Amino acid sequence: METEDQNQSREEAMKAFFTGHYPRRLQALFIAMQRCMVWRDVATNAPITYFNLFDLAKQGDDQHPPIDGTFYIVSHEGAIGFCPTGKEYNVEWRYIPMEPGEERDRLLNEVVEKLNNESNE
Repeated sequence: METEDQNQSREEAMKAFFTGHYPRRLQALFIAMQRCMVWRDVATNAPITYFNLFDLAKQGDDQHPPIDGTFYIVSHEGAIGFCPTGKEYNVEWRYIPMEPGEERDRLLNEVVEKLNNESNE
C-alpha cells in the first residue's frame, strides 16, 4: 500500500514528466545531466560540475521545499532555470552549459573519471 507521501511524490513526478516543470532542483538536475555535465553558475560565472551541483541541489531541496506555482526548467542544451512566478517566459537561468574549451574538457574528464570509478566500486 502506498503512503500519502509516496502517492504525492509519484503524482509530482508524473506531472513533471509531462510538463517539463520540476518542483525540485534534483529533478531538474537529473534531466539536465543527460545533456550536460559541466555548467557555469550565471550569478558568479564560476564553473560547476555535476557532482558539485548535485550537492547544492540536494542541500537546497532539503532546506527549501517546493513552493506551489514555482518550478525549475531545463533547456534542450541542459541549462537549468527557475520560474518563480510559475510562468516559463519569466525564467531565471541559474546554470548554463559551459562553453567548449580546455577548462570544460578537463572538468568533463574529471566527472567521467569519477563516475567510472564509482561504478567500478
